[in-house]
Amino acid sequence: MSIDKVILDFDNTLFDTGDFKVALASSLAPFGITDELFWGTYLHARDVGDGGCTYRFEKHVDLLTDRAPLDRIAALASLKSVLSRAEDFLYPDAKEFLSRLIALGVPTIVLTHGDPEFQRAKLAATGVDKLVDEVLATDRKKIDVMSDIVGGDKGLVYFVNDHLDETVSVKNAEPRIIPILKRRPDLPPERYLGLRMLNFRTLSEIRDYLTIVHATHPKYA
Repeated sequence: MSIDKVILDFDNTLFDTGDFKVALASSLAPFGITDELFWGTYLHARDVGDGGCTYRFEKHVDLLTDRAPLDRIAALASLKSVLSRAEDFLYPDAKEFLSRLIALGVPTIVLTHGDPEFQRAKLAATGVDKLVDEVLATDRKKIDVMSDIVGGDKGLVYFVNDHLDETVSVKNAEPRIIPILKRRPDLPPERYLGLRMLNFRTLSEIRDYLTIVHATHPKYA
């Protein structure tokens, strides 16, 4: 059975979101925004309850200006300057990973959760949007859109993600999906014991695994 498609998470899978957020915080330090104030308002700017995320710069800056004197226009410009170099925050093997999937002729979809406009802006700034077949940015939970993405596929459908609990939920709801976990550096290896799911440290390792699968189950033989 050949690979029909690979569904890819973006944040913390292809993109080092942690380092990106640290850079955002640092960009506001010259305006007197401390780390405590930045992180203390970040979650309020991001979370809308029920697992939803709608982070946008404008929303965060508005929260900050409620708590400290801040030049709103200048602060937004500083945050957007970090966004403009988002490519710097891709994992080192991300583009080679995507290039290999292109070489294998495997259809790819980036499924990213958050404010759709902001997520698309991040993807565009990294150039990842030009290396995949489709981008789906949604403020809905991934589990709520996965069945539409899988559709009537009869072949292998892989889902590459870093979020352990989310991946378990998706797998339980959509048995046709084969999950591949990209291990999180903040979780010990033993956390993945007993899951009975593929899990790898790097995108390079996932690339090599999918290459072997493709070679043994070719679609374009």
